[in-house]
Amino acid sequence: MPEARLRKAEAEAQARLDAMHARVEIESKLRDIGQLIYGERTGRAAPGDSEVIDRLVEEIRALEFPG
Repeated sequence: MPEARLRKAEAEAQARLDAMHARVEIESKLRDIGQLIYGERTGRAAPGDSEVIDRLVEEIRALEFPG
């Protein structure tokens, strides 16, 4: 019985850790998007920035709604 509790606690801790890592990754990608959009709005965008923004948005969606 105690071993089952330990496994359950371990699984819950891993789920919390995975969620935390996803949030950190999302925040990083949002920061990148913000920098790219700022570049677009100020006329300093590099060629291909729009495609990078689209890719980052899709990556964020995948992290927010896995599966």
